Amino acid sequence: MLASDYLALHGLTLPEGVGIRRIYAVSADGMTFGGALIGGGGFVATVPAPGVTGLLAAAGLFASRRRRG
Repeated sequence: MLASDYLALHGLTLPEGVGIRRIYAVSADGMTFGGALIGGGGFVATVPAPGVTGLLAAAGLFASRRRRG
């Protein structure tokens, strides 16, 4: 999966005409990335933690799976 696709999947999009050249660093938790952009410059991007709504939805899915089994 391309880094830009992974970031977009988690709600982080790049401006039009900007592309990632290379990822040089990933944090231990896998949520922060640092690298170089095509055409020069660098970036640091942190994938945001799921909001309360996302956590509640995940808890609901987990609970419904337990009831079915």
